[in-house]
Order: sequence, then C-alpha cells, then structure tokens
Amino acid sequence: MEENKKLMLICGATGFIGRNLLDFFVKKDIYKIRATHFSRTAPKGYENVEWVKCDLKDHNSVKSIMKGVDVVLQFAATTSGAKDIIGNPIFM
Repeated sequence: MEENKKLMLICGATGFIGRNLLDFFVKKDIYKIRATHFSRTAPKGYENVEWVKCDLKDHNSVKSIMKGVDVVLQFAATTSGAKDIIGNPIFM
C-alpha cells in the first residue's frame, strides 16, 4: 500500500498549525509525508515522516523538496514579529 500513497509536503510542520496537521495526517496514514523545518529542529517520534531542513526563500531548495510531491500544505511563516513584517517586508 505504501508505494501507492500520494506524497504530501507540509511546509512549516514544526509550527502550531503545521504540527497539528502533521499529527492529523500521520494518524490517518493515507499519504507519504515529507515535512519541512528550518529554524527549529525536526521533532522526534515521527518515524514515517521524511524531514527536510529547507529555507523556503531559496528557489533551489524549494525546487528540490517539490520533486514527486502531489499535495502541498503551506503553513510556514515568519515568527520574528509585527515590527519586522511592517518595517521590512522584504525580509520575510
């Protein structure tokens, strides 16, 4: 069955929303899951998840992690604060 599953990419899987959706889909066991992390360490206890450290602002990194992906859930976000978002939106 594993080889017939579609591949889901969850961007921002270490954040609040991404982590909760990751938990939901891991329990459902209907997708192979690739998950991204960047500034946080990939959490332990997800043996069937392919964790990839990725800077989503880097085109080549994104192109690489997209190979073979059927479904994308994008929940990566900046957490530096409102002052950076307003004062320096290019930074994001």
